[in-house]
Amino acid sequence: MLNTLTPEEKEREQRIIIKRLIEHYNLFYQLISFPEDIIPKVDLDMAINSLDDLERKIIILTCLEGYTYRQVENILGIPRTTIGDLKKQAIDKIVKKCMEI
Repeated sequence: MLNTLTPEEKEREQRIIIKRLIEHYNLFYQLISFPEDIIPKVDLDMAINSLDDLERKIIILTCLEGYTYRQVENILGIPRTTIGDLKKQAIDKIVKKCMEI
């Protein structure tokens, strides 16, 4: 199937997979082997560590540790809407970093 995709379609699929990987980090790390033709080998820990401090905390708390936005709001003292915006921004940065590799 992937052999029939255009380079643009393949990149779009890679971006989708990386976003899902970040959102379900622990599950993917435990259960899935990544086909190299779909997603390049990436070091998600390196990509996460390259984030700004607040973005990294939000990704760790929401994606890796499973905290809700309300819990993160209480921990970090920032509004849930800001948490959502920063999480989306952080995921976009991680995807971009992973696509560079």
